[in-house]
Amino acid sequence: MIDTAKEYIKQYFTDERFGYHCLEHSTSVYEQVTRISQGEGVSDHEIYLLQVAALFHDTGYAEDPSRHEEIGADIAADFLKGQGASDEDIAQVRRLIIATQMDREPTGLLEQIIRDADLAHIGSEVFKENTLKLKHEKEHLLGSAMDEEKWLENNIAFLDQHKWYTKSAKSLYNKQKKANLSAQKKKLKALQKDNKVSKPEKGVETMYRVALRNHNQLSKIADNKANILLSITAIMLSLILSNLTTKIDSNPEFLVPTILIIVVNLFTMFYAILAIRPNINSVPYSRENFLKNKVNILFFGNFNKMSIDEFEWGMNHLQENRELLYNSLSKDLYYLGGVLAKKYKYLKIAYTIFMVGLIISALAFIWSFAIA
Repeated sequence: MIDTAKEYIKQYFTDERFGYHCLEHSTSVYEQVTRISQGEGVSDHEIYLLQVAALFHDTGYAEDPSRHEEIGADIAADFLKGQGASDEDIAQVRRLIIATQMDREPTGLLEQIIRDADLAHIGSEVFKENTLKLKHEKEHLLGSAMDEEKWLENNIAFLDQHKWYTKSAKSLYNKQKKANLSAQKKKLKALQKDNKVSKPEKGVETMYRVALRNHNQLSKIADNKANILLSITAIMLSLILSNLTTKIDSNPEFLVPTILIIVVNLFTMFYAILAIRPNINSVPYSRENFLKNKVNILFFGNFNKMSIDEFEWGMNHLQENRELLYNSLSKDLYYLGGVLAKKYKYLKIAYTIFMVGLIISALAFIWSFAIA
């Protein structure tokens, strides 16, 4: 009947969200419950009941994690009825499955055995792997990531408070449980140390983020101002060419002011275009230049001719080398500042020409009217 049960329960472990409460875990509990039972000297029939309970104890998890023991007990009862099991055996299996609830204190040796078997992984070498699976499973259920430091603290608290109920479990798993507890404490200590070290780095990252954002914003402002000048001068040239130039033959005194305002608009447009004209200064890429901080692959002008494999190699090195990463960000900020300085230089010239030129042109037109 055990082989039939193993096949039967597979249908309840098809949800890939549950990486810990899965078929592998139920099979493992089955193996450990057999191992502990043999050490505790229980009868073959009692071992059989424990094995069935172990296989079915998590079959209700995919339906409702909060009450999966009750659902699993019902599933096991239906299966055993179909196999012709006695009412007494069915009731015992139900009690054993319910005994795996963490907030219940097991009564009797059989309940103690299945509780120890259910948590045998905390005293095994696969604890690290299993606790990671459990964390990912809980994150799927919550729909958000869990804080690593808080997770480690909870694991340590659980391992500290946990106790084995049977002598066999204590003998089999206690040594490795202590090693796992020590490893969790070391991992937490290292994480807390890294977090303390990373706090200043968060300030550095914020500095880069704010500086780059401000420079990009200033670049957009410069482009908008240049576009405004181009629009105004284009409209003025259109009006001048369509109106004033047709009247120069009959009013020759307007020739000089008209030429003057056309020149002013053309020079204004010229410098406005220089302000927004794309200008890419790239450095030839090589691994040697990259590792010596001579080329910044975060800038598209440097990486657009790289192969995807070479680019991925460079990005991986940036992520692993803190100094190289920050130097690349500094170069990006520096060159962006250089481009911004040119934009505002040309923009200042364009606005100066436009402002002074308009004044001179207006005075020229007034003088032309005065002598006409």
